[in-house]
Amino acid sequence: MESSGYRVLFEAEWIRHDPVSFAKQPLLASWHRVVAADGLLRWNAANGTETIIRPELLGRDDLKIFIRENDGGLSGFIASLGGGAVGVSNVFSADPPDESLWEEITALASMEFPGLPIVGYERGGDLKAALSAGWTSIGPLRVWVRTVEP
Repeated sequence: MESSGYRVLFEAEWIRHDPVSFAKQPLLASWHRVVAADGLLRWNAANGTETIIRPELLGRDDLKIFIRENDGGLSGFIASLGGGAVGVSNVFSADPPDESLWEEITALASMEFPGLPIVGYERGGDLKAALSAGWTSIGPLRVWVRTVEP
């Protein structure tokens, strides 16, 4: 494929989790929904997405942006509704990813969009942490990028 003007940008695994009863898992009080532009500025600065995640997303009912402050560091993710599932994306953490982070992501996504399966993709340490938290790998993902102009 590289000879056709594309190269692999990254490889990851598609993952899924059944919805959970959020009442079974207490949520840390440090998680909050981002609902205002100043909170989104902090979220974007911590995630390195200043020009990508726009304030217009804050008013949507099908998309929720979460942030957590933990010992001065920020963690976060996006949960979005579509196709009969909740998509989890843009996961970042001030600490190395661990099982508890992914358990909390699962609980928050289930709380915001109850009864729906949760899906996403991860690689590296985040994939290992998600799998340890009960997520299941459902197949490989390969993302390509164009290397030459058409």
